[in-house]
Amino acid sequence: MSEMDSLLVEMEYPATRDDLLREARRRGCAEAAQRFGALPDRSFQGATDVHEALQPFRPGAR
Repeated sequence: MSEMDSLLVEMEYPATRDDLLREARRRGCAEAAQRFGALPDRSFQGATDVHEALQPFRPGAR
């Protein structure tokens, strides 16, 4: 499991983009912080919700 996946599983939901960014920075997970910064400014209901919102931002995604 990646560091970002661990973070998402351990987060308390609902969580906002800012909550996700704060936790990624607290853990020193620069890749997650960068990806979370591209998320829309809204509330997420769980790890799956975040992953779905990140889909358009994955490298190589069309």
